[in-house]
Amino acid sequence: MNRQLTGLRAFVLAICLVPAAAAIGTLAVRTGSALSPAGLYLATSGGEPVSMYNVLKLQRGLPLYQDPRDPPFYPTTLYNAGFYAFYAAATWPWRHDTAAVVPAMRLVSLGLQALGVGASMALALLAWNRRRSPRAAGWAGLAMALAAVATCFGPLLGWWTVTTRPDIGAAAFAGIGLVVMIGLGGRRPLAAAAIAGACLAAAWSFKQSCVLIAGGMVLAAIWQRRYAVAAMLMLPSALVVAAFLAILGPDYRANVLWATSLSAFSLANLARMASLLAVKGGLPLLASAAALPFLGRAGWMRREERATLVACWLTTLLGGLVTSCRTGSEANYFFELWFVVVLLVMAGVRLLWDAAESAASPARVRRARPALAALGLMVAAWAGLDALRIAGVGDGRLGRIRLALEPGHRAEVDRAAGLARRVGGEIYCQPALSGLALDPPFPMPIFDDYVYFHRPAAERGLLRGPGLRGLLERHEFPLIVLEARSEEILAAALAAGYVRQPGWSYLAVLEPPAPAADAAVAAVMRGAGADR
Repeated sequence: MNRQLTGLRAFVLAICLVPAAAAIGTLAVRTGSALSPAGLYLATSGGEPVSMYNVLKLQRGLPLYQDPRDPPFYPTTLYNAGFYAFYAAATWPWRHDTAAVVPAMRLVSLGLQALGVGASMALALLAWNRRRSPRAAGWAGLAMALAAVATCFGPLLGWWTVTTRPDIGAAAFAGIGLVVMIGLGGRRPLAAAAIAGACLAAAWSFKQSCVLIAGGMVLAAIWQRRYAVAAMLMLPSALVVAAFLAILGPDYRANVLWATSLSAFSLANLARMASLLAVKGGLPLLASAAALPFLGRAGWMRREERATLVACWLTTLLGGLVTSCRTGSEANYFFELWFVVVLLVMAGVRLLWDAAESAASPARVRRARPALAALGLMVAAWAGLDALRIAGVGDGRLGRIRLALEPGHRAEVDRAAGLARRVGGEIYCQPALSGLALDPPFPMPIFDDYVYFHRPAAERGLLRGPGLRGLLERHEFPLIVLEARSEEILAAALAAGYVRQPGWSYLAVLEPPAPAADAAVAAVMRGAGADR
């Protein structure tokens, strides 16, 4: 029997260790790539460039929130002030060095992710393992910690772990609030609720849509008639929301409330996000769902903990699916769900460990072998995909984990930077982190939220002035530099009469029609092409 028990424990450790090692391997490759010189020229997620730009505005003493309806820049700052303030403070020493501040911001995101998963591990090791002998608790805790690493740094979060956006920080603070409530709520419920409420308020201060874990915690407290706990959970967020709305003024409200409401709902986007969740997060999500019916057998978990986990799993899953209906939504709307999934996966590993001890007889082991074999195959396939990504197999079809920058790409961006300095004026540039690699003067035209905000606002006649297309038709920009993927803006510029310049392979460089008044600009452009 001892041999059977040892074998089962080894199996549980193995199915946790293998995907954790694969996840850490892919994270290391991604992080190294994001911090490499190529990382200055390529974004790690959609919306990262404009997020960095707004942090840099704050560091330079420029207004963070401006009316997004006003020309000529139509500036959007779509997230909450806590995100920008936190990143600006954390990267303050490097604010004047673009090459240093870009990787520093990405490391802040990685640190927040590590903080969130570390809090989850602390709960598992200090609270859920409290009734075991030190030796047994150590091995079970190791398995649970490995499962947390495999889940939290797995394919679903991917590049988001090292991108400059509010999603990781918001979800991490919400997850920490959940951990605090679960870990301390039994002994000092009101104090735990106050601390958890402060964490939930911090999460909202990063991203205003980060309310799903908070909703689950409040619903669980109300269901259990713990009304004082529910009130204490909501109080800090209510105070922060009121303060932000009152102090930050109408431009803040125009950005975080009005501008973010314009993107359309799309069932096609919902279907795409549901399939992405199944492909990149299917195994952990399935494991968390499988753990839910067995939480009643977890004698080491209080009834309030079980109710809170179930409620948060439901609110974050359903809420993530609803919010992912919006045009432009991505996997980031499932990040709150993922911190709940991490806790449930660790609980599931602990339940599996306990089941291995109680089912160590040869007959029970034989009956469990098919299920264990199926689980082992799924874990092996899951880890194998990460191994293939590390090896670079599949030419990116399995998901790229390296930022690929062609040798000539960087040279073209550097050449475009010199061109921008010589031409002067309000230059529209959107390559390599929206032109940050060009190091232009602030403020500068940024239309990264064109699909999410600018286009729907223009279509509904909500913008003041001519809008981006009107600016192009007026030839307001003496120079336009675009990435190859900026097809819609490129088409609009060409339709407005801008002329695409030859000699550029990775960027689209355009000038307005060249009457006599613009001859000097045209000469500079042609000279830049000859300097290649």
